[in-house]
Amino acid sequence: MSRGAWKRDVVTGHQAMTTTGGSTWDAAFRLCDFLEAEWHGGLTPDGPKAVLELGAGTGWLGMTVARNCPCHVCLTEQAEGGAMEWLQENLAQNVAAGLPLQGVTLQELDWNAWEAPGGAPAAASLPRPASGGAWDLLIGSDLIYSEVGVRCLPRVLKSFIEEFPEATMLYCHTLHRFDDFDLEFCRALHDQGLAYQVVAAEGASRSVEVGDDLDPLDDEGQGFLQELFPAQRVVVFHITRDVTRRWFSPSLARCSEGTGAPASVSAKAAEVAEADVVQVGQLKIFLPGAEVTHSHDPHETEELVLRLVNLGPFGSGQHPTTFLMLKAMQEMTWAGLSMCDYGCGSGVLGLLALRLGAKRCLGVDNVPDALLAAQDNARANECRIA
Repeated sequence: MSRGAWKRDVVTGHQAMTTTGGSTWDAAFRLCDFLEAEWHGGLTPDGPKAVLELGAGTGWLGMTVARNCPCHVCLTEQAEGGAMEWLQENLAQNVAAGLPLQGVTLQELDWNAWEAPGGAPAAASLPRPASGGAWDLLIGSDLIYSEVGVRCLPRVLKSFIEEFPEATMLYCHTLHRFDDFDLEFCRALHDQGLAYQVVAAEGASRSVEVGDDLDPLDDEGQGFLQELFPAQRVVVFHITRDVTRRWFSPSLARCSEGTGAPASVSAKAAEVAEADVVQVGQLKIFLPGAEVTHSHDPHETEELVLRLVNLGPFGSGQHPTTFLMLKAMQEMTWAGLSMCDYGCGSGVLGLLALRLGAKRCLGVDNVPDALLAAQDNARANECRIA
């Protein structure tokens, strides 16, 4: 089969359900991006032959994998709440539309079985490939939305990894949907003797942006929760039983531009014209290390240019709230106004206000490093932030 771009013509509907499986969530599209990039080489030289999806929901992700790759895909769901019927309906509609999904099978898998007294069900009850062999790849996306999921998913994963020790497990998760669940899920993985590694993250373009800083348990959660206004961010966890096994380089940016779903605010915030240059409307922000290239006076509004030589704790312009504010500011009239940039960070908002005609800007922050960064950036842009 061709190794060109994957076809994403699987169509699934939307309906209200007691689980989150009534819709295809953004994490499914992001995990599809990652799988497409890693299928040959990163996972196995020829790609996995047997794939199981946990909590398949609409089935979009698993069907898209089967649509593009010569492999057996098993979609699992619980029967409760009509989840299995919904999955069957979506598969039937796509088969009727002529998509080659003969390699897709469905099987019920109720995680509540792992809550029962006596622990996990017998290994023989786990779904198995049609060939009778072992699963090469287990996938799942945004499966944590309740305390039951927090407790049970790590137990389910442990059962599979004990029965199929050579399988690769990838779980795509949206951080900050439920902060406490994020932390408790990772603690529960450790309690089950499992290890995890962040191998890709939405909006990440540098290796430093992937890994420990997005580990919910790094430094007692501070690496994960350190942002003042944390945005929901999709990450891919590689889950193993052996913490020393690292199959992927933690410097991937393959969740940053999904092609299966409409662009989200987070995706727009990661709009980068070139390496280390953030484009927001007419504004170009050159990050530390980038060569400033423009032909106009930087004070002219035809080309808005800011140079950040020191990002401090935060303030590159890529965070969704900052991105939206930078965009909105360009639609305002600033001539003669005075501005207070409260929680100024790198000072990027105040610097833009001055570029747009504000007469004065006061930067306020309770982090000394942020004030130093704002002062450095003001000097670099020949501006003054009080």
